Amino acid sequence: MRAWLGLLLTTSSVAGAGPPTPLAPLAPALSAEPLPQSGKDWPHASPAEALAALAAAKPADRQQRRWNYALAALADGRPDEALGALSVMAQDEPDLKLVPAFRLARARSLVEVRRFSEAIATLDDLSLRGDAEACAWRMRALAELGGHAAALTQMPCAKPALVARDASARAPFVYAATAAAIASEMSEAALSWLSFVPQALAETRLLRGEALLALGRAADAARQFEPLAASVSEPVRVRAAAGLLAAEISQGRIKPEAALARAEKLRFGWRGDLLERRLVVMSWDLALQARKARASLSAATTLLRYHPAEPRLPAMLSIVVGNFARWLQPGSGAPLPVAAGLMWDNRDLLPSGTVGDMLVRRLAARLKDEGLHERAAELLEHQMAFRAKDVAQGPLSIEVAELHLLGGKPQRALNALRHTADTLYPADMADARLRLEAIALFQLGEEGAALSLVEDVPSAADLRGELLWRQRDWQQLASARLPEGGSLSEVAQVRVLRKAIALAMTGDEPGLASLRRRFGPAFAGKPTAKAFAVLTAEAGEVSTEELATALAALPSAAAGGPGAELLDLAPKTLSSRQGPPSPHG
Repeated sequence: MRAWLGLLLTTSSVAGAGPPTPLAPLAPALSAEPLPQSGKDWPHASPAEALAALAAAKPADRQQRRWNYALAALADGRPDEALGALSVMAQDEPDLKLVPAFRLARARSLVEVRRFSEAIATLDDLSLRGDAEACAWRMRALAELGGHAAALTQMPCAKPALVARDASARAPFVYAATAAAIASEMSEAALSWLSFVPQALAETRLLRGEALLALGRAADAARQFEPLAASVSEPVRVRAAAGLLAAEISQGRIKPEAALARAEKLRFGWRGDLLERRLVVMSWDLALQARKARASLSAATTLLRYHPAEPRLPAMLSIVVGNFARWLQPGSGAPLPVAAGLMWDNRDLLPSGTVGDMLVRRLAARLKDEGLHERAAELLEHQMAFRAKDVAQGPLSIEVAELHLLGGKPQRALNALRHTADTLYPADMADARLRLEAIALFQLGEEGAALSLVEDVPSAADLRGELLWRQRDWQQLASARLPEGGSLSEVAQVRVLRKAIALAMTGDEPGLASLRRRFGPAFAGKPTAKAFAVLTAEAGEVSTEELATALAALPSAAAGGPGAELLDLAPKTLSSRQGPPSPHG
């Protein structure tokens, strides 16, 4: 709204003359007036007269003059100014929102500024449901939103309001009904309705061509489109070009690949309405015929994001999911970087539930097998953030953290675990997360924090021992708990031998003697028996050479428990193998 007009509309007292004088209400008088029954029934003065009257308005007649100005602005083709005047009126007098005539005027303004959803909501009033003028504007709004069937249900009610208009004034309403009829496979009716509007208008010819095309009369349709293909109006030109292309396809005069190229050029040059939706659907059909996977994905993605009301979208998404599943099958022939890139770029097309989760995990497994750990982690991280909830994030967070550690990104592993830390997980899941957090901290050089994290966790005693061993913290390692007696596994043997080394390094002869008595029988006959004997022998009984030989004979079994092997993957030693470009750049 123009700034000076806004001042006129909102001024209710002279500056400096004291507080504003209350406005006389308009709602009671307006409620008593009959509703307009056609475009001719909307009362209005000339815009200049209405504006002059508004400028001279006093509180007693300001609302009435605002109303007169709003109607004049509508009649003059300035719905934005009308809407501004009506909004100011409702702010000063909220009861106007309950008056049918006011709601109808506001709905008309909203339709003409293309705010269709608001217009439909404004017309949702019992007194307006059977009113011909209200039905006409409701039909137009529904058709513009693509609600074709709902729009056509308004036609019988709207007919009196349309008949009362002249041909030019009824044209926008007939065009809306005609487009809805064509989309609803009622093209014969559409052709008959078009006889009630000016025949030379471009919109009339476009709709006639589209109706003829829907009836299979491609040659007749092309004759309607051809004169319009060179129009100076871009919307007319693009629609005519789309119609000509559809006619050529219908007649078999163009191959799918060439037709797809033309459809893509048209749709990338036009955005945001039902014409784009029609072009995207055309691209989808042609892409399937030409076996162009990327083009079909692009079409499906565009529809999902910008035209979710497209009726064919569920069937399209089913085909897309089937393609994803096929590409991820072993031996599909689809290169992994290509499959990964396509699936990542179109991940919002994946279905919810187990089917979508299966596809994500299958691709993550393939990426991991190829050593593309970071790419696999990013895929599962997206699933963890946007698809999994509560406890379901637990297993994903563990897998994501492991992949980040394998990829040499301990900080990202730590972030994945900490960002999902608010949920109470089962004990085994919580222990696995804690172990990975400690490993990530250790890789980041925060050894003290890593040890503190597992200090009082019995299930992580093996990992704590591994961390102490790597730090050469003999004092704490000498006090570490050991497995109970009986047969010793290879891992248990390593833990006992490491404790023997720690006791020797701290000079704890009594501790070595106790270790010798406790575990000597268990080591008997094992390949590590000599190493145990040398490491637990009394001081002075072992030569330097024997000690070196014993240390070299220590088993290579990992004694840190699940995940401890990740400690060997310090970031600086990781392979720099390159995968497909990261979706995060």
